[in-house]
Amino acid sequence: MINNQKGFTLVEVLASMVILFIILMTFSGVFSQSALFTQATEESLQATTLVQRVVDEIRSGCTEILCISLVDDEGHFEEEQSLKLTIETSEQNPELDPELDPQLGLVLIRLTIERTDVDNETILAERYLYLPKANEGENNESTRHNPS
Repeated sequence: MINNQKGFTLVEVLASMVILFIILMTFSGVFSQSALFTQATEESLQATTLVQRVVDEIRSGCTEILCISLVDDEGHFEEEQSLKLTIETSEQNPELDPELDPQLGLVLIRLTIERTDVDNETILAERYLYLPKANEGENNESTRHNPS
């Protein structure tokens, strides 16, 4: 008896479905990791952009969180409430940066942007800069200047 039936057997169909499933699961893992990496990169880029905008405001004379227009009184950014700005200042430390002349009277400013909507705060961007120390009699508003 000659069997001229054309088509696939049930075993062949099941085997091809298992192979297809394995391939799709592999690619779905790659795509999910890629999406997570893209999200982390976007957050880092956003934080870096925000910290640069804060640096620009600080260089224009504002060294207190209260006078930085991008954040509220608690340091949260108005554009993105889950991001928080921290500003720390310290005197120039010759041990940390021996090339700087201590006579310059610089203040080291550390800017940190953290994500606060997760269980543990995650630092997204950090920036250090030196600025000339303000005279004791001056306040921040008097040192501000508007470029013409």
